[in-house]
This record gives sequence, structure tokens and C-alpha cells, in this order.
Amino acid sequence: MTQPTLSRRLQDLEDFIAGDVYFGCGETEAMRLVMQALTPLGRAYSQIHFHFISGNAEQIFDALQKGVLDFGLLCMQMPPADFVYRQIPFDDTWGVYLRKDHPLARKPAIAPQDLYEEQVFSRAAAIVRARLEEVFGSHD
Repeated sequence: MTQPTLSRRLQDLEDFIAGDVYFGCGETEAMRLVMQALTPLGRAYSQIHFHFISGNAEQIFDALQKGVLDFGLLCMQMPPADFVYRQIPFDDTWGVYLRKDHPLARKPAIAPQDLYEEQVFSRAAAIVRARLEEVFGSHD
């Protein structure tokens, strides 16, 4: 039996690409673009397994720094200087869930100043309030 040539062995290696890729992301519409980019890769190389970890920007950035994640999708005004990044041309639309009898539920649209006096409930309320102030400015 003859040994395959070096070029054939390298070709065989190229045909078998496998591994786990850990991706940190928030609940953002921009993930649609990420999924569109990853879908052909996953189809071409069925042994690549993508793992998506949900979190806020602070959690994802921390996991990237510690090497727990391979990639992260962060919604930040200023990207960290010590990371390579690519900007995704996408804007999220924010929404608010309200009871039907809440006064804001009657409005056709809600402006940032409408939310300043409201109680914000989320798994990271302080981060959400800080993000609102970052995007829309302080209400003081």
C-alpha cells in the first residue's frame, strides 16, 4: 500500500474541519446577520459545533477577556481597544411591555423621557437604565 502524498494528506485535513466555537451575544436583531454568515459554514462543515451564550455586554466582554468565548457580539458605543472588532451595520429597535391599563399603553410611541419615572424590571435593571442614559442622555 502506498502512502498518500503530502498534498493529498493536507487536502484530507482541509476536508475535515471540526471543533467547538463559543459565541457570546445579547438578545439583538444583529444576531440574524451572524446566523446568516454562520449557516453556510455549519452546512459545509458539519463537525463544527456552535455554542451561543446569552448575556449583556459586560458579561460577554468579561468572558472574552477570560478566554471562555471565541467571539462576542457587543452593543457598545466604543469598542475595547485591546480587541479586534468589526462593526455590524445594524440598529436594534427597543420595546416596552406594558399592562393594557398603563397610561403609556395609550400612546402611539414612547419617547425616552417617558421612561425616566417608570420602574424598569429586567434581569439587569441598572445596566438597562445606564444604557438608556448612554443612548438618550441623562434626564437631569
